[in-house]
Amino acid sequence: MLSALLILFITRAFPQANCSNPLNVSICPSVYLFNQTNAGMLDDAPSNVNYIGEDLVYKIAAPASASKLYVSIVNLTGFAHLSLKSAFCGAITFSTTNIIAGNTNLSFNLVSGGPYFLFVDAPGSITYDISFGVDTPVAYVNTPNTLGNLQFSNNCASPVFANNKPFFQVSYNGVYQTKPMTLSPLLVQGTLCAKIFFENTTGTMGIKKFDFTFNPVGFSSYSGLAIIPGFYNAGNWIRSSNPGGLSYVFVDSAGLGRGDFTGTPNTCLGYEFCFSIVPVSNVPQFTDVIVDAFSDTYGAGYTGWVYGGCCPTTNPNCHQGVPGGAGAGGIGFGFSFDDPGGPLPIELISFNAESDNEVVHLFWSTASEINNDYFTIERSINSFDWKEVGRMNGAGNSTKENSYSFYDKPGEDGLYYYRLKQTDFDGHSTLSPIKEIRFDKPDDIIIRPNPASQYFVLESKDIKSFQYTLYNFLGEKMIVPLKKDANQAFFNTSELIPGLYFLIVLKENKVVHTGKVLIEK
Repeated sequence: MLSALLILFITRAFPQANCSNPLNVSICPSVYLFNQTNAGMLDDAPSNVNYIGEDLVYKIAAPASASKLYVSIVNLTGFAHLSLKSAFCGAITFSTTNIIAGNTNLSFNLVSGGPYFLFVDAPGSITYDISFGVDTPVAYVNTPNTLGNLQFSNNCASPVFANNKPFFQVSYNGVYQTKPMTLSPLLVQGTLCAKIFFENTTGTMGIKKFDFTFNPVGFSSYSGLAIIPGFYNAGNWIRSSNPGGLSYVFVDSAGLGRGDFTGTPNTCLGYEFCFSIVPVSNVPQFTDVIVDAFSDTYGAGYTGWVYGGCCPTTNPNCHQGVPGGAGAGGIGFGFSFDDPGGPLPIELISFNAESDNEVVHLFWSTASEINNDYFTIERSINSFDWKEVGRMNGAGNSTKENSYSFYDKPGEDGLYYYRLKQTDFDGHSTLSPIKEIRFDKPDDIIIRPNPASQYFVLESKDIKSFQYTLYNFLGEKMIVPLKKDANQAFFNTSELIPGLYFLIVLKENKVVHTGKVLIEK
């Protein structure tokens, strides 16, 4: 994410994307391939992992310092089997996985050398978008907070669609609408445009994603442009499908993971999206359109050790928090054309997650609440697929500060994502920023002695299932002799120069522990 982002829009994978001439991918910068398909490819995956049917082969060149490959697949239309190899169309396979239709984020541990070959193997024809990124060494940073105050702008839309929500306007076939809107003639395709206004005059955070949800009772069809150029920042808004509607995510050309805003003070940030629709009703609750917007969190302050490299476009938080960059989710802003109130049923002051002994402690506070029925606490292991883990009643209507606390037991060690889904009394909901937390059950992993000299030992009951990477303070990967027994891994550090080192422990391609080891002589 700290390097430039390369976006490749390809209408389909060309017929040579097979063993005789694979599709070349060079990262970092990260690469995004749009609308890939295996139709017309050769059936050339090695027999030990092959399904009868067409295959795609990607030849991946990554920096020598890369330790992990990230692959993000979006809008997959069927089942697929992925195999990562270090030998060109040979049988040397060091990671395989199966994925199903929808969106999936994957990571693969890399070994020295390369290039690598990723086979996407399927028993039938599939289409998908795919994006690649890699992890490179760690570094210590201290970045100040420059988020600013991103909010709806109430002084830019003219004419407005509804007086109680003066931050957006709607037009149909070039005619500005007011609530309730009239879509005439019915059963005939027309163009519906919505323009939403924001402002951030004090910071760098901008809007990165919009979700539009259409009521199927009011619209028989809807579609939008696949790519829309940025309104303020160099880059493109990329369309994808979501349940009941369409999403647009901004991909900036510089690869910083930020939204469609350069940070230059601007009191009228207007984002306009147009859709071809076929209206079947003029009843307001049927022609309602729900709009959810999310910020990029660009400018968030951060102090600590972070990974470098680049993330896939559709998995912007793969490095577990990049300072000043775009975290997954961002601040949520929600409204709909026909809801009776104004925006933001709650004003969220803070939302935090901490690992606390055997549980994850989630706590948040609000400055005010309007018609707030309840909060749903949701957890994810990949920031795409979410599971409800609890609910808490809201304060209804309140103008004072309210604080909430919730404890969750994830069970397994690893990296987790949490978010709040706020639902008001009429059923409309908005989402909070996403918080990530690394959960390690206490005393599960022990490093001793620390400081160390000739060796150090890692102790755990899961020692045989772990993989390890050791970095020096410059972020360079260190190769040291390693020996395992039932519950211990012995690291021979006799050849290392004195200094601070960082041990990354993985299990099933997930980081389960990070530790510092001081080597003294």
